Amino acid sequence: MYKQSLLKKRLIIGCIFLCISFGVYRYNKFFRENANKTIGVIVDYDTSVQDDGSIKKFPIFEYTSTKGNIYQHKVIASRDEVIVGDRDVVYYDKDNPDKALIGDSNFDFFSFISLAIGLVLLISYFFVLIKNSLSNAKLMNLKLTGKKVIIPHDKVFTVRFYSDDSVYYKIFTQLDDVKNNKVHLFKSLKLKNDPKDEIKRKNIALYLNTNNYKKYEIDLNFLNEFNG
Repeated sequence: MYKQSLLKKRLIIGCIFLCISFGVYRYNKFFRENANKTIGVIVDYDTSVQDDGSIKKFPIFEYTSTKGNIYQHKVIASRDEVIVGDRDVVYYDKDNPDKALIGDSNFDFFSFISLAIGLVLLISYFFVLIKNSLSNAKLMNLKLTGKKVIIPHDKVFTVRFYSDDSVYYKIFTQLDDVKNNKVHLFKSLKLKNDPKDEIKRKNIALYLNTNNYKKYEIDLNFLNEFNG
């Protein structure tokens, strides 16, 4: 179970980043199709020291327009190694030669980063969606084939714990099986708020496989709305 509003945000933000990636790609493609093309030479580079001590290098290309004017353009994506004198293709705006793109690829640093972020968010969205669907399918199956037990709210307990910098709540109870053995049942959920007070307002439905009490589902779907 996962907070529904956060799940929707992942889908929306993921789609936004994919649109940004596609938009940057289309812009670069249109720019190159309508720009003048020449060869640029690396004449210098800027450096930036990162927090981990590594140094990023940003090459500065020099190129000459069709009118004979000389321009410089700094690449905003860093490179591991920059060699002064290296050459690459430069596409520059016919009306504003200061505006340029380096290289033939329309898929640049920004479109790559946007695509990567978008894909990660969408993959995580579908992963959680499938996980929730499987959990709900298991619950529905036990509702149809299993035994329903209503647990009084005062027999249900919650414990907060942390995993990977996220807050989870373990919701647990116990009951006696057919041999009067104590069976401990629990479900761990990633929730924004402590569900303790919300659980106190309800009796919890538990669905059991009568042949194996280790196969069970605690119906906590109402917490989706509580944390939504």
